[in-house]
Amino acid sequence: ENRPLEAVVFPERQIVSTDDPGVMSSRDEVSLRRSVAWEAGVVPRMEYYLKLRKSMAFRLSARTSGAVCVWRGQEDQEKWTFEESDEGYFRIRSDANSSDHDGADSYLSADVENGRVFMSNAGAHWLLELHGSMHFVAIVERTSGKHLCLNIGAEAKDGACVGLVAYEHTKNFENRHWCLTLVPVEPEK
Repeated sequence: ENRPLEAVVFPERQIVSTDDPGVMSSRDEVSLRRSVAWEAGVVPRMEYYLKLRKSMAFRLSARTSGAVCVWRGQEDQEKWTFEESDEGYFRIRSDANSSDHDGADSYLSADVENGRVFMSNAGAHWLLELHGSMHFVAIVERTSGKHLCLNIGAEAKDGACVGLVAYEHTKNFENRHWCLTLVPVEPEK
């Protein structure tokens, strides 16, 4: 039929659209990425620990060598901030290395072809996917759609490497889901 589309309202999210429900505009996609990040608890420029779902004692860590791994502890290398870039994506920053290099090597980056993550001065663009009622997130690289993941087959232990892995439903979710936890801040005196 060639009848005009009517507004579709989803009250639980108060999303109103006059477009075909099966087609999402780029503006809606940006809004959705921001909404997911907000629902996951992301406040840009606040510090977070990114805890591995497989063993939440381990956190994503930016080592001074430029490597990215998991580590058990509460060091500066485990603190991350989300900086909004464009179109609802984020660059993910660690300030642990920036004082040594005048801000260089501060961003989570990806070598998509080799599935490697590392620290650089440019950084990749990432989006968040919310998973489950416990608000775990998948951290997804923009161009490849691959997830930040404890390397397949690796045990959660200090120094275990993190890389990129293609998404497979129900496979390795405990290695590619992260819990965002705000870094406690001392009250002002």
